[in-house]
Amino acid sequence: MAVTGGRVLPAPGVLPLVVSSVLARLPLGMTLALLLLAREATGSYGPAGVVVGVFGGATALAAPLLGRLVDRLGQVRVLVPCALAEGAGLTGLVVAAGAGAPLGVLVGLAALAGAALPPVAACLRALWPEIVRDPVARERAFAFDATVQEVIWTSGPLLAGGVVTLVSPSAAVLLMAAVTVGGTLWFASLSWPRRWQPRGGGPSGLLRRAAIRTLVLVSALSGASMGALEVGLPGLADHLGAEAASGALLGLASFGSLLGGLAYAARTWRSPLALRFPVTLGVVALLTAPLAVVPSLPLALVAALLSGLAWAPMLSCLYSLVGRVAPDGAVTEAFTVCGAAMAAGGAGGVALGGALVDVGGAPAAFALAVAGALVGAAVAAAGRAQY
Repeated sequence: MAVTGGRVLPAPGVLPLVVSSVLARLPLGMTLALLLLAREATGSYGPAGVVVGVFGGATALAAPLLGRLVDRLGQVRVLVPCALAEGAGLTGLVVAAGAGAPLGVLVGLAALAGAALPPVAACLRALWPEIVRDPVARERAFAFDATVQEVIWTSGPLLAGGVVTLVSPSAAVLLMAAVTVGGTLWFASLSWPRRWQPRGGGPSGLLRRAAIRTLVLVSALSGASMGALEVGLPGLADHLGAEAASGALLGLASFGSLLGGLAYAARTWRSPLALRFPVTLGVVALLTAPLAVVPSLPLALVAALLSGLAWAPMLSCLYSLVGRVAPDGAVTEAFTVCGAAMAAGGAGGVALGGALVDVGGAPAAFALAVAGALVGAAVAAAGRAQY
């Protein structure tokens, strides 16, 4: 039964759906385990970074194809094989690393595991219009989704680091595999994914739609902003002589996003969604800018918390707009394409932001983060009529 009122979470079947999706996506926040496993196997962070980079790159490249397959075959028929393939790839990485396999083997297994990452997030977002028919409640569902995913980025690294410290990197990667498979199979066993009917036929022509192209571009720009922020915060900690505070700064930014998402979801908004989207991106830029001038660690901690407040609201607007403009039969693909664009932008933001930190310090990376959000806001505002 679909939700027609304003409440989302108490609806039958929604809580297990959300919890299982978070569990299935938790390994996205545990890539520290992959890094440390590869570092242990190769003896260097350089090759280890290649392994993690290939994992993330393969995920971004394969996501749109998997989304298209979901739209044509259904959620369960794609999610289950993907979960098993990713579990096999991660387990193979552990075995290969323990056997002293060459870097090429590790890279190949990382590519397999990354490409097979189940598109659970896109599947959940494709379900919200089916579950929540009321437009206001649907926006709250997307806001709740954007907020809950912060659990992945706050708890994932802590879980991975804890298992690495107490047991080993191999154990942490095996936990990644188990959590992915268990969470995805649980999600796929629930009634909503099993009942979801594919509507895709031939080529979707998704990127021929101006609104989709705009949202893909804004996704890439916001991803670049996020990536620059992620590398700028550790750079700021180093500049302040408190390198150990890097994790705290990143965690506070994620916690700020969680708080902002909860506040956003708790309110009924009367302004048009197409207006709120560029405004939230502008607020992201406004709240990030102070990080470039903070003179002390206590102020940096406060500024990091504030810098995250608008991220979940912005993502909520993005998800709602994608769900609104995606053509029937290509909804999952639309979410995966925008997600891939954000991941690619994030990778670029991290790379360019890191280079800027080396040249101009952390303020240069924060300037890139502000610029990415402002340009994204301008593009989103220019495309308002398309939504």
